[in-house]
Amino acid sequence: RPAKGGLVSLAGPPPGGPLLDCRETMTSQHQFQFPTPPVQTPVQASVRAASERAAAAASAAATPRVLELFASPELRRLLSACCPAAAKLSPERLLDRVRAEAKAAEIVHNFPARPAGEFVDVSMASLEKYGFFLNQWQAQLIPPAEAPPDASPVWTPGAFDPRSTAANASSAHYKNLGPQIAEISIFGCPPFARPLRPTWDEAANRLVYAAHNIRRLDTGSAPLFGNVGAVFRTSRVRKMVEIAPIDTGIWEASCNDTYGPPRFNLDCSYPMAPVGTLDHFDHVLYRGLGSWGGDGSRGGGLPRRSPPP
Repeated sequence: RPAKGGLVSLAGPPPGGPLLDCRETMTSQHQFQFPTPPVQTPVQASVRAASERAAAAASAAATPRVLELFASPELRRLLSACCPAAAKLSPERLLDRVRAEAKAAEIVHNFPARPAGEFVDVSMASLEKYGFFLNQWQAQLIPPAEAPPDASPVWTPGAFDPRSTAANASSAHYKNLGPQIAEISIFGCPPFARPLRPTWDEAANRLVYAAHNIRRLDTGSAPLFGNVGAVFRTSRVRKMVEIAPIDTGIWEASCNDTYGPPRFNLDCSYPMAPVGTLDHFDHVLYRGLGSWGGDGSRGGGLPRRSPPP
């Protein structure tokens, strides 16, 4: 269910979120001046290769702490209450099960069937028109005149609009700041030559956000993002996925000073980078669980068993 772009970002509940393109080839009668990019651009492939190397080292370093956590009396009590069979597993066997679940869980991206509301995203009409799964930057670059013919009157360029005017520049800058910071500093995307005004080729290097549906929700991702859930074939996107410990928008809103006061009770001492992959994510699991043990301050929160790796 989660995904959007040439990098798939799995930024959600532990073990987290991703950054790589999971576009499926779709038929389209219209290419206009917006040529179809490759399934994975050379820039995305380079970013993903660097993430794989960093994730392998970070995951291996975090494994002992994950096993310590899985052996803790606190976690065993929780498992006994909800999942008695899991509570009987050794820490090593429990970690094996978590890893297997993560690799099998759906990767989903929810989007609105008709363009409307706060989130400007791919739509059913744009999928038919352009023939590939646009990321949210690409969706902003489609001129209003090229908007799907069935677009609702409330449709606007939206939260990531790179064509912002003087009248709305302040608001657009604020709304674009989070995705820009997260995509560059967490997921490793190169910055745009002109901030918030990417070219079509630059936009193609960005990611498709996705939910890692470990909780097996019927809706895939959160329905607030849209009433259509696109479930990506894991075998096609496995080597494109990058996983963040928690939703990067939540982290930016709570732990980044440019966003103002914290909005969620996170322990912000747990870093988001390096991100994980579906092969290497023990550090993402550990940091995701630790991040939610906070008091809303950027300096840290509730006591933890050991510092974040």
